[in-house]
Amino acid sequence: CFQINPHTITRTDFVNFGAFGAESSFGVEVKNSIKGKNIILVDDVFTSGATIDEAVKILKSSGAKMIIALVITKA
Repeated sequence: CFQINPHTITRTDFVNFGAFGAESSFGVEVKNSIKGKNIILVDDVFTSGATIDEAVKILKSSGAKMIIALVITKA
């Protein structure tokens, strides 16, 4: 059974993703909500990979068991 929660990880700050990456621009609202769970992370466009890299770091540090990243298109 899949549970979809688009608010598990949220953007906490808007940064210039070009030269500076996405570092520290995401956060998890309730860490216990993903602890030990398998996560499918969906992003619309893959450009440099900075968004997915940072989101995966945040999810892992919040206790996610496994993370699968899917993208719709590559820029």
